[in-house]
Amino acid sequence: MTPAAFFERPASAGWEIVPVPGVADVNCWAWFRPGTLPAGVAVTIPPDVIGLPGAVLPFSLVQLIHAVGLTWEQLVSVSFYGEPWQSAAFCQATAAEFLPCPPAVANVQILLMAGQQTLAVPQPQPTAHLLSSEAEVFVPSQAVTSQFHRLETGWKACQGIERQLAGLRQQLSAVLGRLGALDRDLRPAERMGAARQEKDEWQDTRRWIRDAASKVQRCLKAHDIGVTSAAGRRNMIQERYEQSSADVDGFTDLTSCLHEVESYRKELANLFNNMGSTLQGANTNGIQRAQRVLSKISAQASKKRVQDRGRP
Repeated sequence: MTPAAFFERPASAGWEIVPVPGVADVNCWAWFRPGTLPAGVAVTIPPDVIGLPGAVLPFSLVQLIHAVGLTWEQLVSVSFYGEPWQSAAFCQATAAEFLPCPPAVANVQILLMAGQQTLAVPQPQPTAHLLSSEAEVFVPSQAVTSQFHRLETGWKACQGIERQLAGLRQQLSAVLGRLGALDRDLRPAERMGAARQEKDEWQDTRRWIRDAASKVQRCLKAHDIGVTSAAGRRNMIQERYEQSSADVDGFTDLTSCLHEVESYRKELANLFNNMGSTLQGANTNGIQRAQRVLSKISAQASKKRVQDRGRP
């Protein structure tokens, strides 16, 4: 955004994300020309920026005014975190220093009043009216800011679980292949060497193998076409999250989206637990059980072959 763009742009319809120049991966939320500040901009400091280490923000007032498309000469006055307005000249001495973090009890907004050099300096309206007016509700409350932070955190948690589920799916697919290979009839040498008890035990083991394979198949189906898949609710929830992230003015939609994301995260967690327990059960009750029984039968078959070779 060029400096001149501030006086050419229309009023915002909602909160807009503005990157801070010179600071990698740091953004603020800005509302240009609100109804109670037609020649200015309200800037909200996101929780993740406030949460960075240190008692100061990672940018200065000069960087902030450049972020919203202003020059220092166009800045008239500033209000920090609900405090009284200060003139630009008063702030000039410390304008290049890092801004202090807002106090815990304060709001997290910085209000910038702009004016063309050829125009008379407008008198800014009281900050209290800007923050409390019900007719011009555009300033997010601390609760809404917290909701937006929870939304971002929740969606990142969902993406983390999705990556873990993809890994579990690969393991379950491999286990399913091993179960299929183990579900077989005894070979002739195994049948001849096994006692009746071992043969019955193998038939019982095959039932365990088939049961484990059936559970693995159900988990794979739940992952591939269930509610957490692209065929289910996953893409719809991602679309709602992206819309809410790009347009934070819809507070009701933000609340609804947060509920959807949290519900989706619980479904992912349940699927993760089910897939994990199914994988463990398939290994224990299917593969390991089968290996024990087959090992016992193989030992009996080897023993019988030795005995047969010793006979005249």
